[in-house]
Amino acid sequence: MKEIKKYAEEVATLVKDYFPEAKVNVIEVRKGRTICNQVSVIDPEESAGINVTLNHFFPLLSAENAAEKVAEVVRNHKEQVSGLQSLLGNLSSYRSLSSKIYIRLYSSEMSIEYPYKMIAEDLAAVCYVELDSCPESGESMTANVTHAMLNVWGVSFETVLEDARDNMEKKYDYRSMDAVMKEIMDNMVKSEMISEEAAELTLKAGMSSPLSVLTNKEKVFGAGMLAVPEVLKKAFGSMPQLILPSSIHEVITMPYGIFPVEEAKEMVRDVNAEQVEPDEQLSDSVYIYINGELKKL
Repeated sequence: MKEIKKYAEEVATLVKDYFPEAKVNVIEVRKGRTICNQVSVIDPEESAGINVTLNHFFPLLSAENAAEKVAEVVRNHKEQVSGLQSLLGNLSSYRSLSSKIYIRLYSSEMSIEYPYKMIAEDLAAVCYVELDSCPESGESMTANVTHAMLNVWGVSFETVLEDARDNMEKKYDYRSMDAVMKEIMDNMVKSEMISEEAAELTLKAGMSSPLSVLTNKEKVFGAGMLAVPEVLKKAFGSMPQLILPSSIHEVITMPYGIFPVEEAKEMVRDVNAEQVEPDEQLSDSVYIYINGELKKL
């Protein structure tokens, strides 16, 4: 961590040469289970900034080359900065935002700077606002609910969380792995990535899986559905479920007892280590939903 922080400071110093009037800082932000070092470049005329994560540059690029990349990103996103500023200005009224509040999950193995509620031994529910797309770039944007926002809104986190749960319930998506695979194969056929015959053979070979996938309609931060009791009741009923967090975007479920817990834990650890980007990992743990409660195993 010390090495990448020093690298980030070197990059920030070099970026300052590209933008002499800007305020350039190194900041640490949390993404998934990872602390990322970012260079923040704030234009004094905009009073908003662009943050560029350096973890992917280190140690592949020299500080000089990384600074050049950061400068390129800043130039290409000047319009996005002004668009973001106008969007953030709409965060002052809770009444206008209450229908746009949702939940994402964080692993509590690291400190959490936002208001949160524990939903299992090592999982915390944080609320976020789904902003409209940036006017200039068209990119969708989100903002985590902070303590400062709650003060401005004059509402408690419990109130925000309840509204978020209501909104989440309207968007949950719970399907068998068979249905998920069929959708993937159909899309691959439509995009001509695979023949219809090959897709049919693939589906026949993998059908009758006991697995299901719980997420939201957008498949973004869909693991947050674990923080919505009404969704879990609708999806699982009274049947105990083993829950494997495949990422921050979705979880895999199966009836409890059909797969050894220790093997499930090993599988989650292996998938995280080999297939999931660190900033999209949720947890190495597995969970059980039983008697209306979510518990770590």
